[in-house]
Amino acid sequence: LSDRTGCIFFCIINFMFGNLGGIEMFLHERLIFMHEKASGYYHTSSYYVSKLLCDMIPVRVIPTVIFATTVYFMAGLQRDAEKYFVFVGVSVLQAMVACSVCFFFSACFSVFAVANLLVSMFYVMTMIFSGLLVSVNKWPDGTRWIGYLSFCKYSYELLVENEFVGLEFECSPGGDCVTGEELLGPGYLDIERGEGWLKVMALLIMTAFFLVLGYFQLNSLRRK
Repeated sequence: LSDRTGCIFFCIINFMFGNLGGIEMFLHERLIFMHEKASGYYHTSSYYVSKLLCDMIPVRVIPTVIFATTVYFMAGLQRDAEKYFVFVGVSVLQAMVACSVCFFFSACFSVFAVANLLVSMFYVMTMIFSGLLVSVNKWPDGTRWIGYLSFCKYSYELLVENEFVGLEFECSPGGDCVTGEELLGPGYLDIERGEGWLKVMALLIMTAFFLVLGYFQLNSLRRK
């Protein structure tokens, strides 16, 4: 139980902190962008979309797919094609949300240290409220809403449910035998099951939200 949940959790953390390099997205070209935009060389949308396409696919998506594939088979997760593709897909979504957060803060600040500090703090908060350490269902009523702002929570629950549903354990003679579905319930992992498409939509909405915020922030920059 702990081996599988720990592996999934640290994969999620790797997909998140591994994208901290996205903070440099607009920092180094900030002054050049403002000058060329003011001179009418291109629109903000053209610059922004081209930067996203040149960064997200080769630098974020492809390495995530390679890493997720390697870990999936090395960790001995379920040998099922559907579950494998779900694992890779959610991993890519996790990486996309994480780098979109970096892009937004990169557009907001001109000092790397400040952007890096704020992004790291945001990442740690989402990590704490992912549901591994303490289940959302066990939090005080007034704090449960915080968990629904954590993109790690959605990724963690999607990957854990994907792995444990249909999982069969070898039972020792005379011992109690539980199924993967039972481990997802109260008394064990106690995660919020079901509604997988809503969780996927939440990750997509968070990605779009930070990307749109990053665009408007970048568009608001003016040469002094």
